[in-house]
Amino acid sequence: MILSSVDTLYAHYTLPRYEEAFRTLLEQLTFLRRDPEADGLKCWVHDQPVYFAKDPSFGSWVAFHTWLPDEEGVGLFWRMYDHTPTLARMWPIEIRLSSVALWSRPWSFWSGEIERLFHALVDDPAYLYDDQGRFQVRSRVHRIDFAVDSDEWMFVPEDLHRFVTRVRTTTENDWRQDIVEWDETLESSHFVSRRFSGWKFGSSSKVMRVYDKTRELLMHTDRSKASFFHALWRENGWDGSNSIWRVEVQLRREALNDLKVQGRTLAAENVDEVMTDIRRVLAYLLLEWCSLREPSSDTNRSRWPIDPTWQRIVETVMQQDDTFERVPRREAMYGPTLVRQCIRLLARMSLYFHWMPIEMLQREFVKRLAEVLQISVPNFWSAVEREQLRLAGRLGIQRNYIYPREEGFEWLLDVDELSRKLRVWKDHVYGDVIGTRMP
Repeated sequence: MILSSVDTLYAHYTLPRYEEAFRTLLEQLTFLRRDPEADGLKCWVHDQPVYFAKDPSFGSWVAFHTWLPDEEGVGLFWRMYDHTPTLARMWPIEIRLSSVALWSRPWSFWSGEIERLFHALVDDPAYLYDDQGRFQVRSRVHRIDFAVDSDEWMFVPEDLHRFVTRVRTTTENDWRQDIVEWDETLESSHFVSRRFSGWKFGSSSKVMRVYDKTRELLMHTDRSKASFFHALWRENGWDGSNSIWRVEVQLRREALNDLKVQGRTLAAENVDEVMTDIRRVLAYLLLEWCSLREPSSDTNRSRWPIDPTWQRIVETVMQQDDTFERVPRREAMYGPTLVRQCIRLLARMSLYFHWMPIEMLQREFVKRLAEVLQISVPNFWSAVEREQLRLAGRLGIQRNYIYPREEGFEWLLDVDELSRKLRVWKDHVYGDVIGTRMP
């Protein structure tokens, strides 16, 4: 299996009369920025829901999410200046696309979605067009990560000396000088749970990482992301017998100024052009700037031949496009992890209250929780619902249900019925989570 895609994208946008065009949106977000409990709250801007992001909203920035309605946790992250920047080089809109978003949907979809959202969020669509009726929103790439996933290559710590890297630096006189040196030392190694997982080469503006993606997902706190990638890989031919190793190149704006396609730098291109041309610079990045070589008797390692597997995979990726079998993200939270957390929490709470675990599911438990916080039971449930709203906004989860009435919980007071439900729960949930069946 050889699979490749842009893995992360930070794009900047600007347009004339920016502050006037987005006045309604900026006023609402600036108001929410002053509210310490506004994180994740939904507000409506011209019939378009946006979800405020509190932590990234600092200084002159305001931030929010726009989520897809038919997938959990898939959407766009926006940061916008609350006024027109005074410096021309500062573009007031930043849109970020995460790994899951770019692997689950092609760029053609996201390009159309961004244009749709510009029309939905602007006060008047006329601001988006010039006098000749041309779309005048300009775009550029601030950061782009390109990833190649494959189970056909594998690396060990001893492979380090086989990597030949080309380092580009800038002198103090502010003119660019190319210095080529064959690095004998490792800039950064990755060890996960005391187990080797890969390397990192390069500077902050141009970085290449080689790491065991399967292992990284296994240790990731967001197990729903692991479920997504496992489904994606299997849909594209992975049989699960070998680990997936990822080679990932991260390019920031300084590096984009050095990469040219037909005489034009990627920094000068708009986002659509960069997304099209990124594969055309892979020959330089993965065959010249940093590559895996076959050792030979030649004392100059730069003349060692390219490793055949490395070259075959890179050439295959260069011929690929953005079409492969995609899978939707099924869930933004991983159920078994939540159940494990619930088990641990109920165990701690039962110790705190000196109750039997079975008593933790009775109505009296909620009263005790409210007493600890010195609030009423209705206020306790209101606090839970507020937190649920914020969490749904942060994670992009639709609340497609209706709250049951209180009398729907009478079964919690019936010990026999409760015991029966607990037996079912132990068999079908606890056993699946832990990997054993309860007697």
